Amino acid sequence: MIKRNIAAVLTAGMLATGGMLLTTAPAQAAACRSGSLCAYVVEQPSSASAYDSRTWTGSPGAVSGSNKNLLQYTKFDEARSLYNNKAGYSALVYAQRNHQGSPFELSDGSGWKSIRSSALWHNVASNKWVR
Repeated sequence: MIKRNIAAVLTAGMLATGGMLLTTAPAQAAACRSGSLCAYVVEQPSSASAYDSRTWTGSPGAVSGSNKNLLQYTKFDEARSLYNNKAGYSALVYAQRNHQGSPFELSDGSGWKSIRSSALWHNVASNKWVR
């Protein structure tokens, strides 16, 4: 009886700790520094269980200001996913240089794990920030 009670307490403690870890885990892309728009060229594995579904893979290319020509940076020229880690700002991203064409809006603290089948695929050409 005592062993069963100890096991129950330990199990409850592990579940509580595990639950706390899950709720406090950051919902941002790994390695995307604060105040940046990040582009990733490595795609997520097809298996959702391969790692946390809220992370993006590989080392990101990062910019913090508005840019009229992101294609000069390999990570944006070959982008497969994006993440906006600039608090209080939405990133407007364009498939054309000089903020031309229709913008795609990416809210702060969010991202697209895949931009496949969009005009941005391998072509994040410019960006600017809006509040």
